Order: sequence, then C-alpha cells, then structure tokens
Amino acid sequence: MKRLIPGERQRVSRAGLGLVAGLLACGLMTPAWAEDCRGLTERMLEQHPRLLAAKRDVEAARANVGKVRGGWFPDLKVNGATGQEQRKPANGGKRTDMEAQTLTMTLNQLLWDFGKTNAELSKAELALMQSELTLGNQRADLIHDAATTCVNLLKNYRALAFAQQSVENIRKQTGLEESRVELGGGLETDALQSRSQLSGAQARLARAKGAVNTAINHFRNLFEVDPGPPESLFELANPAGRLPASLDQVLAEVRDGNLQIQLAQVAVTTSQMEKRRVIGAELSPRMGAVVEKKYKEDAEGVQGNQQEFAARVEMSYPFNLGLAGFHALEGAREGMAAAENRLEDARRQTDEQARNGWETIRTTQENAEFLENQARIAAEFLRMARQERLHGARSLIDVLSGETGLINAQSDAETAWADVLVARFGLLKIMGALDLELLQRGKRFELPKADALEGEKVAEPASKSAQKPASTKQDKPVPAKQEKPVPAKQEKGASAPKPPVTGRSAGGEMPVTPEQAKKPDNRSESPLAPVTPTAERSPSVQDGQVVTVKHARLRAKPEIGGAVLRVVAPGGVLTVVDRSPDGQWLRLDSGAWVASVLVKPFEG
Repeated sequence: MKRLIPGERQRVSRAGLGLVAGLLACGLMTPAWAEDCRGLTERMLEQHPRLLAAKRDVEAARANVGKVRGGWFPDLKVNGATGQEQRKPANGGKRTDMEAQTLTMTLNQLLWDFGKTNAELSKAELALMQSELTLGNQRADLIHDAATTCVNLLKNYRALAFAQQSVENIRKQTGLEESRVELGGGLETDALQSRSQLSGAQARLARAKGAVNTAINHFRNLFEVDPGPPESLFELANPAGRLPASLDQVLAEVRDGNLQIQLAQVAVTTSQMEKRRVIGAELSPRMGAVVEKKYKEDAEGVQGNQQEFAARVEMSYPFNLGLAGFHALEGAREGMAAAENRLEDARRQTDEQARNGWETIRTTQENAEFLENQARIAAEFLRMARQERLHGARSLIDVLSGETGLINAQSDAETAWADVLVARFGLLKIMGALDLELLQRGKRFELPKADALEGEKVAEPASKSAQKPASTKQDKPVPAKQEKPVPAKQEKGASAPKPPVTGRSAGGEMPVTPEQAKKPDNRSESPLAPVTPTAERSPSVQDGQVVTVKHARLRAKPEIGGAVLRVVAPGGVLTVVDRSPDGQWLRLDSGAWVASVLVKPFEG
C-alpha cells in the first residue's frame, strides 16, 4: 500500500481541526480567548451571579451586626398629642373644657439582660463569619470548576482528534479490503470485520463530538465567551508542587483549612450562643434606666404650661406559666448537640474525601502510566505487525486492529493524564488551598498529529503492494505488476506429485494442491495471498456463457468504482459479449461489466 505523501498527511491532520472548528462555528457568541484560563477565571469571579449573590449575603450579615449592636444604645421615644379635653372633678370642683397639648420624651437604656443582647450580637457576628466562609467556598468552587472546565475542554479536543484519525484510518483500510474482495484477493469476512471496526470507531467519534459540544457549552456558561480555536489555547500548569508529600500532611491541612469544617464549627458556636440568648431572654430579668420629660399646655385641667421630669431604674421579669422558657432552653440544648454531631460528620466526610482524593491521584496516575505503556506496546506491536505483514504472516485486519488499538490507547492515555490534573485540583479544593494563583499558564495546546502512528498506512506484502484498487477517476483497474500464474488443467491420465499442505512459504503463499489447480478460480484460501487478475486466465473465458464462482457485483463501468447494478450469487450463468483491453473485465449482454476473476467458463 502506498504511504501518505506530505501533502496528504497534512490534509489528514487538518481533518480533526476542521471538525473541531465546525463544532465551534455553531455558537452565537463571539470567540474570545484573549486570556489564558487564569485570566478568564479572574474576570469570571468579578461578575459571576453566584459569587455576586454570596457577596450580597456578606453585606446583609454585616448590616445585621450593626443592627444588633444597637441593643446596647439608648432608645429615644417622642410622643406628642393635641385635642379637646374636658374635666369634671369628682369633689364638685370647677369643670374645665380646654384644648390640651402634650409632648413626652422618654429615654430607655439597657443596663443588663443577663447575656441576651451579647448572645444576639455574637450570633450576628457568627452569621457574618458564616457568610464570609460561604463566599470563600463559592469562590473555591468556581475556581475548581474553571480549572476542571479548561482541562476537560482540552481533553475532549484530544479525544475528538484521535477519534477522527481512527475513523479516517479504518475507512481507508475498509475500502482497500473491499477492493481486494472485488478483485478476488480477499475474503468477505475480512471486509465485514473492517466494516464492524469502522462502525465502532464512528460510535466513538459520535461520543467524542458530544463530549466536545458539552464541554464547549459549559465553557460558555461559566466564562460567557467561546473557547476559540484549539491552537489558541494554553494548558494549565501542574499544581503537584503545592500538594503535601504524604497523606498525613494532607489530613492535617484538611482539618485546619477545609471550609466545610469551618462552617460546621461556626454552626456549633452559633448554637451555643442561642442557648445563652434563651437563658437571658426567657429565664432572666431585664434591668434598664428610664429618663422622661413631659411638656403640657392646658392639660389635665390645669390652665397654662407645665413641665415634668422623671428618672428611674426599672426591672422586668416575664415568666410564662406554661414553662415556655424551659422548653425553649431544652430546644437550644438539642440544637447545640445536633450542631456538634454535624461537625463530627463534616470532619469524617472531609477526612474520607481527602483520603479518596489522595487515592484518586495515585490511582489515576498509575492508570495513566499503564495506559501510556500500553500505547508504547501498541506502537511496537504495530511496527512488528507491519513487518510480519510484509512476509505474509499477518492479515490486513490484524494490522488494522493494531492501528486502531494504538490510536485508542494514545487517546486513553491522554485522557488519563487530564484526569490526574483534575484530581490534583480537587484535592487542593478539599484542603482549602485552591486559589487563583494556582491556575498558572502551561505550554501551548497542540492537537495530536495524523502521523502519530509512525507511518500511519498499513504495509502490504511485496507481491500485493503492486496491486492497488482502481480509483473512481480511472477508466479501468490498475494492471498488476506481478502475476500469479494458475496451473493449467491436467490431461486425462496424467499424474502429478501432490505437494504437502504445510505452513506459509517464505513469500507468504500457501502450496497449491492438484485439486486446487483444477479450479479455474484458483487462489489461496488465506486472505493474505496476493491474488490478482492475470492475462493468463482471461483467455480461458471466451465470449459466451460463464458461471460465477462467488458473489459477483455487476457494475456499470469496467472499474472498481463503477456503480453496482446488481449482485449475482455463486453459480449464476451470465452471457459475455465483449471484454476490456486488458482482459480483466467482461462485458455482458445486459451491458453490465463483471471482473473476469469472478467467473469461469460454463460447462453445461
């Protein structure tokens, strides 16, 4: 088989890029990859609705702290009234009827409430701390999402390029195998196997397309821009240097820095403050100072202006006879116990997540190394299979399977290394150490090239490489440069020694027995045998009736690319009226053409 010339190799390598570009063209937003992943993430953090909402929650909590702190400041109450006032003294005094006016100013100052206000203030400050931790957690989630999105996008681009290479490679080899069957040099089963592998590769390509589209959609949703062409992207630098050297160090950092644990700790402290608040509000008195000043005019039956001033200390002790305060205290205690249980559960969960994250990194890294080794082994197998193919020890389908296996192994290895990077960012998030500074730019992204298969095309045996299926632009098949002579029929009474049926000869041919030599359509049972139409066999088929020796496609033109008019089963009788100049094609009375290697003279 001919090897790809440089121009063809470039066209194949552009095929994956063209497909990726076509997928990007369906977007409605303008492509913009003027920044790397870190720059995009920094801009995203400034305008993402989830983070903006968390910032609003922080401001609301801060305002609530100011409100609760006001409980220690005095309250000023001003009350004014005007209206007609009539008074009739009970002892028979003078009756009055005047328009009275009053103004009362009251100043209340809390002196002590046995911890109620302080507990409420502590709860408000804890709520502010909780909202700030939630903001940090949301920020870490978005940074992790951004890192994962960038890594997965490049991973899916690579998988798509590998899948495209696999389909193109199998499609070429499938066409070659079908051509060999047409010319009598292959088996239908090999062609069916090739088509089966092609369907599997196309299914893998369809999944790769869907994965790329999904990755692009998530990229747009997160960054609000198109990712741009693959060649404009940059990979993320490996954050392995930030990870601790041992699992014990990871667990120590998780217990100190994990945001979920910190949120659970804040919840425990909040429940403790709630218990203090209940004791002060439901089971303790309240002490306060009151200063009051009154201005009166024609009020209370006294004509003229009056002023009153009062200053006092008050104590109130509300007590519900249904023991509501004690029930509230019991509820606060149970809430505190529940918060402590949640804290312990959060510690256990994050401990498990840290252990799983550490194990995920180790497992994915080992998996990536094994898959990388598999790719190297697949490449070596393919190299050896091509050599064996040259000597006839391998079938075309074996080499084709080797090429497909190599492409899939390379794709799986690249995917595995991307999973390692995602796992490292995930563990950093669990540790509470994931920050924007870790999203460092790596090398420029490159799609896998079409020549990654170290030669790409499948090597043919020396005797077979001379025969190539005719192009659809040719008027006739390419004449074979080497011919395989067919033994003539034995005369009656003549005898010939029977060669033993052994393994393959050095040239890849199977020994031919006398019984095989009697068959006009003589060729090896092995699909490796390089059987070609020969000029020696054509003269044996004269104008007249012939019979098909296998399924024969009747074509509109004397060439492999000619349209198939119908298929004739083995044993079908046809009438020949003409032949092509090289004798490889026979014209039938119906106007159709059939390859001469597929028929023999009719001995009716």
